[in-house]
Amino acid sequence: MDLETIGLVGIGAIGEQFAESLETAGYETVAYDTKSERIDVAVEHGAARAQSPTAVAEAADVVVLAVPGSAEVEALVETESFLAALAGGLLVDATTTRPETGVVAAERCADVNVTYVAAPLTRGAPREGTLMMVGAAADDYERATPLLDDLCTAHRRIGPVGDGRRFKLALQMRYALRTALDAEVTTFAREAGVDPAILNDFLEMDVSERYLEAGADYATDNPGLGGLGIWHKDLGYALEVARENDVPTPLTNAGHELYKAGRRAAGPTENAPEAVQYYWERLCADSDR
Repeated sequence: MDLETIGLVGIGAIGEQFAESLETAGYETVAYDTKSERIDVAVEHGAARAQSPTAVAEAADVVVLAVPGSAEVEALVETESFLAALAGGLLVDATTTRPETGVVAAERCADVNVTYVAAPLTRGAPREGTLMMVGAAADDYERATPLLDDLCTAHRRIGPVGDGRRFKLALQMRYALRTALDAEVTTFAREAGVDPAILNDFLEMDVSERYLEAGADYATDNPGLGGLGIWHKDLGYALEVARENDVPTPLTNAGHELYKAGRRAAGPTENAPEAVQYYWERLCADSDR
């Protein structure tokens, strides 16, 4: 695929990684974010500055989305000028959204001859690198493959649009519940008078080092929603899918309530695992013993 310019909409942690990868691969890029300082980050990686998503689409052969969630994707595909400017082109959506958001987006794109590929990703798997779980028609996936090769370490087509997001939500359930459990276990061990570091030192588990010390600095410089907002959002999406398919998810329901409580208790820069541990520590500190 001979691409002259790639557009980026959304320069959070993922968008910044894309900007760097595209610079390394030799593409010309143009970028937009609702926060001007985030566009500055893309400019540092060689991107031209755009004043709106439509301006990105006007300048680019392909647009890559890395925005916070369903609401932002839905707003973009309802913007007629944005899709019209991209007619004949390719829209790669790396956002984690409701599966139905991608299905509707693909239909809107098809109406104006835009190829839509849903490509949510993970950077937290035991396999190293950035891994994309793609939902797209087979021909559309093939069209996008050269660009996906440059955006991530590896990618796999899960199925049609919607399936990649369903798989990503299943993965988020595992991430969120596992880290919540680790937060509870380490706090329990510490409050019971034993050193949680033994989990790693003796048993060789992979509990985050930041869990192992009470009162650790839980700040994060992750732009955008940050881990806390993302997991609260994504577990909510997962529960919607579970209700639609009549799938019992008692652990995910409990986990979502936990992240909701942690989100309310956390500071503005705390991310998901740390905020959950902070919540458990608050429960212990406030108890009468």
